[in-house]
Amino acid sequence: MTTEHIHALLVEDDHEDRMLICRMLHRQHPVRITVDEAEDLAQALQRLDAGSYDVVLLDLTLPDALGLESYERLRAASIDLPVVILSGISDEDLALHALRQGAQDYLLKGRVDAELLQRSLRYAIARQQLQSLLRDLALVDHLTRVYNRRGFFQLAEQQSHLANRRGTGLLVFLADVDGLKSINDAYGHGTGDAALQTVADLLRTSFRSSDLVARLGGDEFAALAIDVRREHAELIHARIRQQLEAFNRSGARPFQLSLSVGHAFLPSTAPPPSMQDLLNLADQAMYSEKRARADD
Repeated sequence: MTTEHIHALLVEDDHEDRMLICRMLHRQHPVRITVDEAEDLAQALQRLDAGSYDVVLLDLTLPDALGLESYERLRAASIDLPVVILSGISDEDLALHALRQGAQDYLLKGRVDAELLQRSLRYAIARQQLQSLLRDLALVDHLTRVYNRRGFFQLAEQQSHLANRRGTGLLVFLADVDGLKSINDAYGHGTGDAALQTVADLLRTSFRSSDLVARLGGDEFAALAIDVRREHAELIHARIRQQLEAFNRSGARPFQLSLSVGHAFLPSTAPPPSMQDLLNLADQAMYSEKRARADD
């Protein structure tokens, strides 16, 4: 968002309501608002995946999602995107629950005008930016700019319970940087830090923006892939290998990178174990890979 322009996504299945809301947002006001429309949650998720938005205006009664399910799935797809709920459901408990879950505002259809709606969007964006900044200070690793251990466990547990309710699978990956001590000894700790930053960048590229990537500490990284099947694990392993090989061929740094990677799968039919239990399973798989390479 700039000070002159907001790009909003309106998720509303009723054609007349969409037309009315768009008219309110397009009236003269201090900030120009561009509105893209989605008629259901599936279309909204496709638009989020393909484009960049500053805010979402969300109805809670959609053909493919009812109540807060629509909000939870949107938030899982883009945690930093502010969501303003504009609903025909006058329910104080529902509104409070939505706000506790992270929605920036809860407005009732028929009780808003253009000025109130526009102001709500602007304030939602400003509040979300402040919340994201504060969250980053607590949950993001300052060196690599991926999540830290606290951030990973906090967000991954949320995703695990959400996946269980939706009946979708999760893949947890654990990665160890091979030979980081040798890089530190040969080139100094500054270069070792650069190696860790490079690994974080490679992992970010290997996973989707909706997935979680974290540095748990030292040379250990974790990632959580959401809405996946068991067979996706090999595809993700292959992407990580391709990224590593491309980096090592580039000669961009004086060192070569190597990772040991293991994973664990949580199927949609399973009750959610703790994230630490899943990481322990991924850790066992990772050390099996280390032993197999040492035996070769």
